[in-house]
Amino acid sequence: VLYESYEILDNAGEEAGKHTETFEVILEGVKGSPGAKKLAADFICKFIHFFPDLAEKAINAQLDLCEEEDTKVRQQAIRNLPNLARENADNSQIGDILTQLLQTDDKLEARIVESALKSLLVKDTRGAASGLFYQIHSSESEVIRERALVFLSTHLVAMAPQVLHPSEELERFI
Repeated sequence: VLYESYEILDNAGEEAGKHTETFEVILEGVKGSPGAKKLAADFICKFIHFFPDLAEKAINAQLDLCEEEDTKVRQQAIRNLPNLARENADNSQIGDILTQLLQTDDKLEARIVESALKSLLVKDTRGAASGLFYQIHSSESEVIRERALVFLSTHLVAMAPQVLHPSEELERFI
């Protein structure tokens, strides 16, 4: 069913947004088998921009997958989180969630989270930084605060020429 839904949306091209029910089938894939969940994680990100009215539901579905017990599903969902970032939208929720996910003790998953955060920094520096700063300021977890600070001090500094030059406003925000 997920592959059929993918085909319908993919073949529709720029008209994919007319197939709301089909996208909702993909969203329901997050409740399926581990294989269906991994497919849903990919398909949601590919087609979300055609369905702005379902964006919140799609983001929540992807976030549910980030809490999945199955490691492979969880890692796939985390990799895809930056792909949910939308132009001219507040993407701080994605930055916030990724920052919370820094608390993992799994080394591979930690690298995936850091990579996703770096990707979000490139797509939406302000959204990623807002999520990081929020967790540094508000988290009750010392682990999250510490790892967010380490991420900022190592990765943001290294990426500064790439992500901070677009505007003075952004530099002042950071």
